[in-house]
Amino acid sequence: MKKFFPELLNISFNKETKDGVFDMQTIMKYIYDYQGLITIISIPIYALISRLVFIDSKKYNTAEHFVIVSYASAQLYFVSFFIVLLSLPVGVNYNSLSTYLAIPMFFYMIIMYKRLYKISFMSSFLRALSYTILSLVSISIFSAVIMIVYLLITKLL
Repeated sequence: MKKFFPELLNISFNKETKDGVFDMQTIMKYIYDYQGLITIISIPIYALISRLVFIDSKKYNTAEHFVIVSYASAQLYFVSFFIVLLSLPVGVNYNSLSTYLAIPMFFYMIIMYKRLYKISFMSSFLRALSYTILSLVSISIFSAVIMIVYLLITKLL
């Protein structure tokens, strides 16, 4: 995607630092380059969060949560691929589109948890909401650590 539609991946966020300009485009380049590795690293984190959300249920163990999260992620990437493929030629920004794709994924998680655990819709909704919040917090912490390491390596901090 970076090769054929680079203009749709544009993120303009630059910040002046004491040593120069902090360029968000450079950070995003690394994220796009290593997106597969980031996904592989994040799946065990998501599995642990999923297990934590269902800590009171002994129906599935952590390894099974790994499979559940892997399956859900695969479904998201599969559906996202076709949506992105159809929307890129008309000029939709990929970053905006990926943000909007989080909404159907949230509802997919509700349905998935409801069917797997045979729980009520409201319980499934609350657990999916907990999962989403914990995931966002953990990804934010993970991203902050990576950002600090990057800044230390490039001596911008």
